[in-house]
Formats: sequence, C-alpha cells, structure tokens
Amino acid sequence: MACDLPTAFRLLDLPKRPRSPVEADAVVRKGLPFHSLEALTAGSGLPADEVATILAIPPRTLARRKATRRFSLDESERLLRLALVVSYAAEVLGDRDAVAAWLTTRNRALGGEKPSGLLRTEVGTGAVLDTLGRIDYGVVS
Repeated sequence: MACDLPTAFRLLDLPKRPRSPVEADAVVRKGLPFHSLEALTAGSGLPADEVATILAIPPRTLARRKATRRFSLDESERLLRLALVVSYAAEVLGDRDAVAAWLTTRNRALGGEKPSGLLRTEVGTGAVLDTLGRIDYGVVS
C-alpha cells in the first residue's frame, strides 16, 4: 500500500505534521483538532453527514466536539483511518470527485457493499484498502 501517514496528516491540515509514527501516535492520543474533520470533508468530496456516519459520531457529540475543538482518542483514530483511506484512494483514483464517487458506489469486489459503509471498522477498512491495492496494481476490482 502506497498510503502513508504524512499524506494522511496533510489531508487533515495540521499546522505541525508528525514526522514519525511515534509523533503521529502522540498527536492522535492528544486528540485531533476539530478543523481536521472539516479539512478531510473538503478534501474527500464526501458530504459532512456521510463522514460523520463513517466516523460513528452522533450529531450531538459532533456539536460538543466542535465546541471543545478537539476529538477524543477513539474519534481521532477513526478520523486518521479515514484520512489514510481517502489519501490512498486519491493516489489510486485521481481526484476527490473520483474518490467520493468510488467510496459511495456499491462495489462487486466488496460483496456489493459501498466502500464507505465498510469504513466503520478496521476489518472493513482493510477490505477497502485491499481493493484499492488491487486497483492500484491493475487487478480488476
């Protein structure tokens, strides 16, 4: 997989980007800033409600996070996981419109599921990344 942390963190629009996995871990444990969600939503082309659904953050919790301007550890981890997928999808598919279309269209290689629907779990995310990897290497998916 060609996706990497620096590319994902660039998509999250952090003022100071981590230079190593250890620094990335510290940023996630501290909690990603709320504007990272806004940056990811803009960069992915996905509607904000779809991103919130993928991240499994209810509207009231999202409103609280907007007020506190920071996500919890678990929410930050899910946000980073989505950023990793979106950045890899952009590398493989091209622009954000293609990424949004691919993530929200049923895919035969994923059992007829929409990739975005599988991103709520690590197992589902792995299946989506595997499918992107096959596309990247020219395997029909």
